[in-house]
Amino acid sequence: MLNGNDYLKEVQKFTTSQYWSTGVRITAVTQIAVATVAAYISAGGLGDLIFQGITQDFGEKIFDGAVLTSLLAIVADEGLKHVERRLRATTAERL
Repeated sequence: MLNGNDYLKEVQKFTTSQYWSTGVRITAVTQIAVATVAAYISAGGLGDLIFQGITQDFGEKIFDGAVLTSLLAIVADEGLKHVERRLRATTAERL
């Protein structure tokens, strides 16, 4: 049985876990975007295919790079969203 302070700590964990898991998800998608734009300064990254297509005036390369990068961001976001939901459910069950 939880006393008052222990229960308060568990509620705080539940509340804050929602915020940090959302922060991790946003950070992951942002890092994918940064890795895409990094190709602009010749740092390599996910945007190489896009910027090669722009340089060569080759629309299919631009489209392929954009689709692949977008799919990676969507998969990362949805995967982390699933983890976030499981974490919330697990934490809620413990309360």
